[in-house]
Amino acid sequence: IDLCREGSAATLVVGGPAFTVSPVAIFEYLEPDFGIVGEAEMSFRELVDRIDGGRDWGDIPGLVWRGADGVEANPCQLVEDLDSLCPPRRELFDLQRYASEGGIANIVIKQGCVFDCLYCDSPHVMGRHWRTKTPEKVADELEAMQGLGAGASFFTDAIFNHPVDHAKEVCRAITRRRLEMRWLASVHPGFLDRDLALLMRDAGCVAVSLGCDSCSERMLKVLRKGFSKDQLRVAAELLEEIGINYIISLLIGAPGEDRETVEESIEFLSRRSPMLVDLCVGIRLMPHTALFEIAAREGVISADDPLMEPRFYISPLIEDWIEDYLKEVCSKNKSYLFHGVTGPISGEELEVDL
Repeated sequence: IDLCREGSAATLVVGGPAFTVSPVAIFEYLEPDFGIVGEAEMSFRELVDRIDGGRDWGDIPGLVWRGADGVEANPCQLVEDLDSLCPPRRELFDLQRYASEGGIANIVIKQGCVFDCLYCDSPHVMGRHWRTKTPEKVADELEAMQGLGAGASFFTDAIFNHPVDHAKEVCRAITRRRLEMRWLASVHPGFLDRDLALLMRDAGCVAVSLGCDSCSERMLKVLRKGFSKDQLRVAAELLEEIGINYIISLLIGAPGEDRETVEESIEFLSRRSPMLVDLCVGIRLMPHTALFEIAAREGVISADDPLMEPRFYISPLIEDWIEDYLKEVCSKNKSYLFHGVTGPISGEELEVDL
């Protein structure tokens, strides 16, 4: 922003997920002209039109600005009809350079999240109900991406396979187009049946992230994941059987995590064949989450902490030994990557041929 101010008199507007989570604190820190909370496709266009026309902008949904009495913010308004939005102008990017330097195309096929994980702010950012693109619109967008030279894409939805019927219809729409696009997505172990898995594979899915966070029955309940350890096992076995690679990411250190639960997760993983295991110690604290409230009650943070700097929750029952333990685990498994709260500590960088 400082560089923009030096080189231009343009009006500066900020937005995005982080701003939506903590709009006042970030607005105070960045000092832009405006901010927009939530989805800005409609609000930003309206703001530009009103500024250009010299009209009042004070009632635009999601708008944040500095008023006479401090920072003011309007309630945001979700875009219910995603099909009404123009497709992203991907042709404006240097896609060849993006791909050559390790980038992968991405696509949003729905917004929102109906789940209630202990630590996650997605329902606050995106809303607590699904808003979906129609399957043919998804196929249209993927076909356009393929026409621009993209060979692989990541579906950025919080969860791809819920609602199950929508996921199946998306796969069928892609298959009907006979697209060569390969893709990855995040899936919920509790909603992955054989029919859907086969449809995903036939539609070009080459890998998924199993959003489990733990392989311990007790910790799955603490984290409010909405599925059991047995459902996770069945999902992993199904993916292995039909030939879809999968990634498992663990968030280690939730309330009550101890040696028993950590070893239970590692023992579970030893019986499976994931493409990658990402072991993260410490769970990032975000406003508007149940974990934030727990951390405040326990004195880990103050209840009014704006969290402008990263803060993490780590169970005190594992703090003294977890880093050495996971380093040892990773030393025996080349596909395991260990992250502490400061970043990668051990593990090898993997190249996956998509």
